[in-house]
Amino acid sequence: MILHYGKVPFTNVIIDRETEWPELKSKVEFGFLPQLEIDGKVYSQSFAFNIYLAKKLGLMGKDVEDEYNITTVLSCHSDLSSFIYKVFFPSNEYEKKPEVLKANTEAFLAKLESIVAALEARYAKNGNKKYYLGDSITLADFWIANTLGLFFLGKGKDMCESTIRKAGPNLAKLAERLVAEDFKSFLESDLFIKGSI
Repeated sequence: MILHYGKVPFTNVIIDRETEWPELKSKVEFGFLPQLEIDGKVYSQSFAFNIYLAKKLGLMGKDVEDEYNITTVLSCHSDLSSFIYKVFFPSNEYEKKPEVLKANTEAFLAKLESIVAALEARYAKNGNKKYYLGDSITLADFWIANTLGLFFLGKGKDMCESTIRKAGPNLAKLAERLVAEDFKSFLESDLFIKGSI
């Protein structure tokens, strides 16, 4: 999404999980994808290379204070990820038990509510402008569009929508606008893998 937005030509290489990944996994740094390759140099850890790309494309704000606020938004992903996997992608029979799934869902929604409320408060302090930090798009807006807009108001809509709209009504509107306007061309392109989120 960042490369497309920055009008940087790229090739999205899709690895078949069943036929290609088993052999490739041992050769991939840290043993998982995605990775970014630029001129033969491989970058691992999507959190790190998203920041790298954002800096190269001027999407990390105007100063160190903006960079702090952007990194704070991105860090919310790690706060939510363990809950996301247990609720949306339970990996074992224990996690699939109705009572366990119910407890995990309640814990996830409580965490989601607290994070969205905190982000909503920061967005208000920033003036509830066109973008999260004001008048210029930053990497924080990519996270908001991707996580809140595409996942929680998309795939996870039935479970998450009321929590997000209650805890962060302005943030929800921002996420929807980013998806409908700023990232529309990417989401309608062949580069976006439909159903991947």
